[in-house]
Amino acid sequence: MPIQAAARSEIAKRPIFEPRNPAKLTRQEIIAAFQSAANERDFGPFIEMVEKVPDGEREVVTLMTLEDLPLIRKVRRSMAASGNPHLMENYPSFTGIIWTLQKNR
Repeated sequence: MPIQAAARSEIAKRPIFEPRNPAKLTRQEIIAAFQSAANERDFGPFIEMVEKVPDGEREVVTLMTLEDLPLIRKVRRSMAASGNPHLMENYPSFTGIIWTLQKNR
């Protein structure tokens, strides 16, 4: 039972992002940056977006939907597979985005 309690505690403490209203980015900006990262492994547009809005997780959970989860997961995998330690630091944020979208929708 202690393992189950610990697992429940960790699930309850997982990071959730507060949506921003109004958003500073557009849905089209996020999708373009994500598609570039996921499909072409071109992270330039994503990095520019992060420089523009450093707490962009709030934008993503405001503007993206459950239907966007496959793209979000693909970006997360692309960043992890890039081998770039700076990009790999975004993995927990993308996980939090996924959890937030699943919880709030």
